[in-house]
Amino acid sequence: MPAKTLSVARRSAGRRPNKLCLQSVCWRVVLTLLEWKWSPQQISGTLKRMYPTDSTQHVSHETIYTAIYAQPRGELRRQLIA
Repeated sequence: MPAKTLSVARRSAGRRPNKLCLQSVCWRVVLTLLEWKWSPQQISGTLKRMYPTDSTQHVSHETIYTAIYAQPRGELRRQLIA
């Protein structure tokens, strides 16, 4: 196997999958609550109350901030306006 293929495989094997991928239901809930001008802390607490037994839907406020800032500049604003 080429070294590049092994390197990519090792890098992806060590990381957990993102909880807030753009196609997930959780991201759509987060976007809706951001449209309502909720803070990431409020959203995080609400998700924990909405899904008390499903830990896959629990997202920390840091994860929400990371997802917001990972968007290209102005992309989140365009999504919220659209």
